[in-house]
Amino acid sequence: MRLAVEEINQSSELLTNHTLGYKIFDSCAYPLTGQRAALAVLNGLSEDDSPMCIGASPMLAVIGESGSAQSIVVSRILRPFRIPMISYFSSCACFTDRTKYPTFFRVIPNDDYQVKAIAQLLIHFNWTWVGLIRGDHEYGRFAVQGLLKELQGSNVCVAYQEIIPLLYNTQRALEIMQVMRTSSAKVVVVFSAEGEMTPFLRDYMMQNITGIQWVASEAWVTASVFTRREFYPYLGGTIGFGIKKGHIAQLSDYLQTVNPQRYPNNILVGELWEALYGCTPFPSSANHLPICSGQEVLLEQHSAYMNTSSPRVAYNVYKAVYAVAHSLHNLLLCQPGNGPFENNSCAQSNNILPWQLQYYLQEVKFNIAGEEVNFDLKGDSVPYYDIINWQRGTAGNIEFVNVGLFDGTKPAGEELKRRRSEPQTSKAPPRAQEPHENHRQGYHNHPKEEQGKIPGEPPSSTSAEAPGSCSDEPTGPAVYARANPAMDPDTRDPGTYHSPSRGPNKPRGPGPDKQPPGVSQHTPKHPAPDTENHKYTGGQGYQPPAGSVAGTE
Repeated sequence: MRLAVEEINQSSELLTNHTLGYKIFDSCAYPLTGQRAALAVLNGLSEDDSPMCIGASPMLAVIGESGSAQSIVVSRILRPFRIPMISYFSSCACFTDRTKYPTFFRVIPNDDYQVKAIAQLLIHFNWTWVGLIRGDHEYGRFAVQGLLKELQGSNVCVAYQEIIPLLYNTQRALEIMQVMRTSSAKVVVVFSAEGEMTPFLRDYMMQNITGIQWVASEAWVTASVFTRREFYPYLGGTIGFGIKKGHIAQLSDYLQTVNPQRYPNNILVGELWEALYGCTPFPSSANHLPICSGQEVLLEQHSAYMNTSSPRVAYNVYKAVYAVAHSLHNLLLCQPGNGPFENNSCAQSNNILPWQLQYYLQEVKFNIAGEEVNFDLKGDSVPYYDIINWQRGTAGNIEFVNVGLFDGTKPAGEELKRRRSEPQTSKAPPRAQEPHENHRQGYHNHPKEEQGKIPGEPPSSTSAEAPGSCSDEPTGPAVYARANPAMDPDTRDPGTYHSPSRGPNKPRGPGPDKQPPGVSQHTPKHPAPDTENHKYTGGQGYQPPAGSVAGTE
């Protein structure tokens, strides 16, 4: 965000003679903290505690939030003031309701497209039995509901649904893993965040469970925390739809300007250096790390910090700031008598109102790094996803390989594009070590690629069930439910299940007094805050401008 603002303020073509100002807040992925930030920035330039508002804020737009639960809270606070916000990571389908979120925009695709993409993927590979796991929040709830709706009428059946508690509970996680272990459905779709998946996968590895084909949502499919080599036997072959990567030309150089020499009194920069290099730049530091010599190399576990080759969420932030800038630029170009407001008037350049900016934000269209950016009437952007496959790297770690594209602008059935000539950057492990050998092989690199298939795609005959057949329940004690929105844990009768052997139009069973083995009754009724990941911190200067931008993380 800071890089984008500085580029715009130095531009000779965009917002000339005007300066963007900003404040950056960290919501800590928590809705109440995001609420506090929104209220603070609405109260003018000062954050001093006061029982009463002390004045109007010059803020015209907000860049944020990350998680959907946080964005819901912030959007409701901004709504009475008609202040537009552009989220870079909130994908919940709920935001398409313009009556509830009239000022909400986003540069990440709506989850309706992601669930459509995942449904097509499951059908494409003839995976007729799958398990669903989600986080306990709006993001997970709406995504699962959408996927179940997409799977109606298909041959894909849902064997079980489970919820990872917002406040992580190891015992509950082990119960979920027992369902996974005993179920014959070895394809597991997960709508969760990196923060929730980290402890869950740690416990999963300790249980030494293998043979699961993971299908990851965009919230964790490119999480670098899972790329270390110890994850490969358990997560290698994961596939999912990631935010389309972009290009930020100056990002690498900009990151390198954050160093102890430039910010000698900044504690956070010191902590960053200690984490990145395992040494302290300040001799007076209270920890026991050695003093930095300047010859240290970046620690492997934090190497992603300087890897700017394929920014995704950061690129979304970059696009969002430029969307505000282009909208302001177009507003300032308005000619009196030809304006869009009452009596063909224009906004006053020295007194721009947020709702006037929103008009131009709704109409904006510009190109950045070869990509066209605009918004539809619901505030959504063009739905593109990269198909990401977790393959083994040369050092045994996990590498994110782009094996295709989902283009939501294409006609139904033509959205998936496979890359037949994708370069193979790793070799498949010996078959005895493949984590998917007993069920789904193939999301690793194979030397020979089938014509017309995604590299590493399993042959259609590997399906454990006959293609198109959901009539016979696989063996094992798992609970089975035909894909149906009514089966969402938040809405279903916990004693009512739909047995696939009885078909979609026949009486359900067993009843409440006879639950199938393996049923979990741990299905909280109330969605809790989203914890989608990716944190950004920034500076603290504020320059009163013609237009202001506030960013929440």
